[in-house]
Amino acid sequence: DAAGEIHFRGEDNHERLASSEVTDFAMFLLIAGNETTRNAISQGMLTLFENPGERERLLENPDLWQTAAGEVLRWTTPVRAMRRVAMEESELGGKTIREGDSIVLVYASGNRDEEVFTDPDQFRVDRTPNDFLSLGFGPHYCLGANLAQLEIRIVLERILQRLPKIRLAQG
Repeated sequence: DAAGEIHFRGEDNHERLASSEVTDFAMFLLIAGNETTRNAISQGMLTLFENPGERERLLENPDLWQTAAGEVLRWTTPVRAMRRVAMEESELGGKTIREGDSIVLVYASGNRDEEVFTDPDQFRVDRTPNDFLSLGFGPHYCLGANLAQLEIRIVLERILQRLPKIRLAQG
């Protein structure tokens, strides 16, 4: 408006969101997108140090960077777990989950599920398909998923392009 204030008209189930709810949500987005991507990048660099064969594959074949970014997210799993509350009764793995039960989703475990991933304990920059859970799923899928993958790919690719002989310091 003319006073330079920003007014939000967010709604949840047709109810206006309080200003504090909008502020809290904005802070969540800023923190979530910053911390998780930053951690994936730093852990991804460490993973490339620890897997020199895969690192060499990336240097020799830059087309693999797209799949490598997804593999970095699967391997590092920046968000290890998330708590949810069951909204209705369901069954998972032969166990009944009652409405209102607290559930912990362990993404790190899901990203190493041998029923989903071939050689789940191997870091492979060419992994396809790669149905990793690091960015959530369903209605809780990360709003910044495409940006996160782009940032991870660009940062790691540029570091290795500019410093192809970079090594982990021995201490």
